[in-house]
Amino acid sequence: PPPPPAPPAPRSATDVGDLVQVLDENGDFTNASLAKYLASRGMARDAKYATVSVLGPQSSGKSTLLNALFGTQFGVMEAAKGRSQTTKGAWLAKAPGRDLVILDMQGTDSREGGEA
Repeated sequence: PPPPPAPPAPRSATDVGDLVQVLDENGDFTNASLAKYLASRGMARDAKYATVSVLGPQSSGKSTLLNALFGTQFGVMEAAKGRSQTTKGAWLAKAPGRDLVILDMQGTDSREGGEA
C-alpha cells in the first residue's frame, strides 16, 4: 500500500485555507486576517458565535481532538519526529456545516512560547 500522506507542517502564515491565525506566537492579534476570513465565509464580525477551544500542554492532542470532533483541519504533530510544537498562537476555523467557531491554541507549556 502507498505510504500515508505527510501531516501538515507547523503553521506560521496567517491564513491557511479553512484556518486563520487570530493570535500570533507573540500574542499579537491578527485583526486584518480575521476580518478577511470572516467576510470570505459570510460570517458577521459582530455576531455572537458558539465557540469551542481546548487548552492544555504542548503535544497533548488538542488539535487532533478538535479535528476528530468537529471535522476541522488543524495541523497535528508528526509522531516520527517526536514531541514538537505544531500550533503557534491561536488558530480559528468554522466547523463544517455548523454555526460554530473552533479555536486551536498553542500549548500552555510550550518552550517556544517562552516556558521550559
